[in-house]
Amino acid sequence: MMRPATRTPAGELLATAVTLATLAGGVRLFDGTSFLAPVLGAALLAHLVVALMRRAGRGVALSALVSLVGVAGLQVWVHYPQTTTYGLPRRATFEAIGADLGGISQLLRSSQVPLSEDTGLLVAAAAVAWLLAMLSDWAAFRVGARGEALAPAVILLALVATFGTSDGTILYPTISVACAVAFALAHATARSAARPVVGAVRKRRVRLPRGLVTGALAVGAGALVTTALLPSLNDGPLRTLLDPSTPAPESGRKVVLSPLVAVPGQLLQNPDLELFVVRSSGRSYWRLTALGDFDGAVWSLDETTGAASESLPTLAATSGPVSEFTQSYRISALAAVWLPAAYQPVAFESLGVSFEASFEPISSTLLVGSGRTDSDGLAYTVQSAVPRLEESFLRSLRNDPADVPAGFVDLPADLRPSLAEVALQVTAGRDGPYEQALALQDWLRDGFEYDLDVAPGHSGDRLEAFLFTERRGYCEQFAAAFATLARTLGLPTRVAVGFTPGVALETDASGRTLYSVRGQHAHAWPEVYISGAGWVAFEPTPGRGAPGAESYTFVPEQQDSPLESPAPTVPDQPAPAPSNERPEPAAPPGGNESGEEGGGTSTARILALAGLALAAAVAAGGLYAAATAGLRSLQRRRRRRWAGADAVRGAIVAWEEIIDLLRPRRIRPHLSETPLEMAQRTARLLDSAPEPWHRLAFCVSVAAFAGGPMPAELQRQVATASSSISEDLRESRTAAQRLRGVVDPRPWGLLMDAVRRRGAAG
Repeated sequence: MMRPATRTPAGELLATAVTLATLAGGVRLFDGTSFLAPVLGAALLAHLVVALMRRAGRGVALSALVSLVGVAGLQVWVHYPQTTTYGLPRRATFEAIGADLGGISQLLRSSQVPLSEDTGLLVAAAAVAWLLAMLSDWAAFRVGARGEALAPAVILLALVATFGTSDGTILYPTISVACAVAFALAHATARSAARPVVGAVRKRRVRLPRGLVTGALAVGAGALVTTALLPSLNDGPLRTLLDPSTPAPESGRKVVLSPLVAVPGQLLQNPDLELFVVRSSGRSYWRLTALGDFDGAVWSLDETTGAASESLPTLAATSGPVSEFTQSYRISALAAVWLPAAYQPVAFESLGVSFEASFEPISSTLLVGSGRTDSDGLAYTVQSAVPRLEESFLRSLRNDPADVPAGFVDLPADLRPSLAEVALQVTAGRDGPYEQALALQDWLRDGFEYDLDVAPGHSGDRLEAFLFTERRGYCEQFAAAFATLARTLGLPTRVAVGFTPGVALETDASGRTLYSVRGQHAHAWPEVYISGAGWVAFEPTPGRGAPGAESYTFVPEQQDSPLESPAPTVPDQPAPAPSNERPEPAAPPGGNESGEEGGGTSTARILALAGLALAAAVAAGGLYAAATAGLRSLQRRRRRRWAGADAVRGAIVAWEEIIDLLRPRRIRPHLSETPLEMAQRTARLLDSAPEPWHRLAFCVSVAAFAGGPMPAELQRQVATASSSISEDLRESRTAAQRLRGVVDPRPWGLLMDAVRRRGAAG
């Protein structure tokens, strides 16, 4: 089979360049560039395989399968070599891939851009690269539709522009558009040279279609305008429209999703990596944030932030005694927006290079300002007011419903009833919020085991498996289980995320100790709101114990770490005397300050966006199918109007309509074939009666080359043969052939040709 002119090496190379340039723009979504090698490698391999399969005359399905196997093999060798035997995947390979891919949904819902280069995300990105290569090659070189060939890249560019960071907002789109324009020029030139004319004797002169240069200039101008506007998408109205969770710049709203997703990676993948150091006159858990919204799958924070200043507001003060101490932090590799601090921070000051920070008062969370993507390289000082709680004081307290912060007892509607039942059993006979919380803590510490070798997550299914089947897990599961069970009892809870004290390195003359906090010190623990005491931390995780909390949790301080270091001996310092003026518990904010609903808001937004995207995709597919059918009908009417009562033209139109019916069966005329030769080949391929084919082909040849009017007998033969062939082709179509006929983009190419011809004539 002769190679169509659209399949030129230049066109194939430029189509590959479009894919690679578009995927390279993904650096705006990821925190790093190490994803480029496996993802771009997958795209190159996919383009190479499908090009070779196409040149060998193989079908789309086989090309897709072979290229998918090749890309999958590449991902296995890059990401999972330790699970293979001589490069061949084993059961452990598929289990590892399944675990990584299964965690993508939670990772996306629990992270913000830029995303960490998680293995599951990289494998998914490689799958996107394969799909991009397959679709562009199919549209460009199998059906000859360059617009559809560029559509997947345009969609990916739009997604990156909407949700990506501000880095490279002009560079990457400009490169992609330049490659796309070059590909469109090469493809159009090849099609112009290869376009056959039925019955023509002379060869058409190869020339660039008129109007193409104007179109290229228009595309280039549009690209420049788009790239100029792309920076505004980061926080502008278009991004807000596409992603309702994006805060308006002037509202002071900060959407912070769950950092719990980072805990497994820090514990397992980077246990010895130093994340930050802190010099402190007190020893504490270094807290990142507290998550109060639970939608059944993810704990998250979605509250209003304000600028952090020397004095920070306190919304949940205790009426008991409080000790204050100062910490000085230097962040090195935390790779997150949070700024660690001992609970509860009351004052903040940047050190060295000045930077903006935000403070969320409800959860007492410090974050970097909007001008930075993470806190790495920053230094600052925090003063914290740490309550000194005692058992007798907490036992005397009862929760006042008017004092309980709104939203912290919300649970998903589909929560399993068995969870409430076990919470009631564990706390039977216990009176008051403190005793109930203590009972839950002791039950989890005594009947469960700490184990890092378990599946991550704290959704409803994982929670049930943890509580009733496995009874083993790490801090994420213990903290989430405690918080969920306590909420079934009506106790306001949230999940705090941060770090245990770390390794004590030295103590200076003033008694301040320097701690090295590493990945293995990542930790999560629950906090319970008790009227008069504020938020009280408990420790349900076996092998962990918070400093200064043993007086009411009865759990000694411990980190359960090979690098655990006891607090160094320092001169005893008298505890500050309690103030005569005990602060009254601050009234909780009226309702949810954010104006949003309680738990589940983040998931509701995600589901709404997913539903809108699905509806838009279905609507776009329906519109495309309807428009394609309309264009095909218009083309058929225009052909028949052109033929009119002329029998010669009628024969040519009948032949062209038969050719259109053959396209879904992947039967196309060769450039060197006569109508009789094609008729013989087609009848043989379809295993159908050859006589109608031969009769129609003979009549078409007479019409094209004989000259003069067509005899009446031949006119009747054209009508009879074309009617018989059309009926046979329509009745014998398979479902796949019907679908290919619906999605065939060729009518759009014919429409563009008509537009160009009209523009050239004008």
